[in-house]
Amino acid sequence: MSLLVIFFVCGCATRVEVEKKVFHTLDGTNFSGKTFIVGTADPALSNNLEFRNYTDLIAKYLTSKGMKRIPVSEIEKSDFSVFYSFAMTSSQEVGSVSVPHFTTTGGTSNFNATTYSSSGSYNTYGTVSSFPTLQYAGSSTNVYTYTNYIREFKIIIYSTSNFKNGDKTPVYQSTVHSEGSSRDTVRLIPIFINALLLDFPSVSGKSETFECEF
Repeated sequence: MSLLVIFFVCGCATRVEVEKKVFHTLDGTNFSGKTFIVGTADPALSNNLEFRNYTDLIAKYLTSKGMKRIPVSEIEKSDFSVFYSFAMTSSQEVGSVSVPHFTTTGGTSNFNATTYSSSGSYNTYGTVSSFPTLQYAGSSTNVYTYTNYIREFKIIIYSTSNFKNGDKTPVYQSTVHSEGSSRDTVRLIPIFINALLLDFPSVSGKSETFECEF
């Protein structure tokens, strides 16, 4: 699937930028009927209800390719073992913004004038109006701090039979890297899974950066 198609599916509202990298040895693989187990690489999250949703979402993408999910307890019968992980770190950053300042000229002003003649003098007074104009008067710099979150989501797939025989080289590994001001995993992680698996297995050795709806 092309980058343009991914961009279209991701949407066109508020966006989050993601960098996607994929490497695999699955070219030419017929996935129809292939069995797999799927779970988080962190055992501490295996019973986490939020991450169970992500496990099911990954399975949904893979079954759409014709694969068949089986329970983790039946891993010995699976063709593939699928694991995923998520990490997020944060740092305090300093930003600055330049604020322009303006003054106004023109507008309404009062006047009072005295006129002298051979017959005497008299006063004239009133107001003069003109369109006010803005005049640049310099700028000031406002400094602020903000939290930047660095987010990384990985999916790794092993050939179960190869793994049992001591070959722990993945047949598929993909990573999404993203940075921003949000730590809302409920909204972010489905975006990352979609970016990685929408065109599974994708082109090996390719890196893409694109924006998705957030």
